[in-house]
Amino acid sequence: KIGTTTSRPFFHPTPIGHLGGRGFHPHRLTSLHDWHASNGAVFTDIGAWKRAAYYPQSAQTKEQAIQAEAMAVRKTAGIIDGSSLGKVEVHGPDAAEFLERFFTGKYANQKLGTWRYTLLLDEAGVIIDDGVACRLAEDLFYLSIGTTNAATVYREMQRCQQMWQLNIGLVNVTGAYGVINIAGPNAQANTAIETGVDDVYLEVWRRLENSQKPSLFEFITGKNRKGLAAPAYCMRAGNFVAYARPRQIVLPKAASLIDAIHTIKPARDELLDWLDMEISFGEMIDEQHWKIRHSTLPFKESLIISLLNV
Repeated sequence: KIGTTTSRPFFHPTPIGHLGGRGFHPHRLTSLHDWHASNGAVFTDIGAWKRAAYYPQSAQTKEQAIQAEAMAVRKTAGIIDGSSLGKVEVHGPDAAEFLERFFTGKYANQKLGTWRYTLLLDEAGVIIDDGVACRLAEDLFYLSIGTTNAATVYREMQRCQQMWQLNIGLVNVTGAYGVINIAGPNAQANTAIETGVDDVYLEVWRRLENSQKPSLFEFITGKNRKGLAAPAYCMRAGNFVAYARPRQIVLPKAASLIDAIHTIKPARDELLDWLDMEISFGEMIDEQHWKIRHSTLPFKESLIISLLNV
């Protein structure tokens, strides 16, 4: 009879990794990854994401680069790519109640367009995660979650909803939205950020020092190039107004819009859809009307329009 061979150790030392199989580390990239790489970023792994850690200039050490970036934020302003953070939308009439059950704190009286800190505890009172909650509508909250905890927290939200059966819907938009955070003494509360038509520049719009009137942030309905309704937002900071209407299509993947046009060579109507977006800036002339001073659509400059009727 022929049986099994006698078990014996390896003749040569063998790394355990060889026995476990090939190394495999899947990773995710933010929408700004190519920009980070082209600007010399050194990346680090945060959960499944590649995140820019610092940007060394010529002959700078890691410590010197980090100190220079920290000093810039303390004295002026700086930005960070927060796209790797978990992002969840809570929809429905019971959205505020769900947040009050799931997190510590009050959210039922949170005003539209404002942020509140969120703190998630377990049954023993141990901190599990923290983030922020923005109320975008009476029945819509946008939540940010720690990068490494994103999947776990979202799964726990689903589990709690199965028990509570509230009138809400949960949407995980972690991979759908890119996020930029701005911080520093020049990063005031009334700040709008626009990355431009092809995401190749960063524009910061904030309240001027001589502006005394109140602030306003409203999601409104604008009109696209065909005269059809399109989502937009209008932001007022004191006397000054910014209006933005994003394009309603997803652009093809390319380093920039210009590269996509040169590579794909779209037909005229398709190209106009790619370009169909608007950013306008202006100044209030009375309590209900503002005048456009600058716009990506030059024919609209000098127009006087109603504050929420663009």
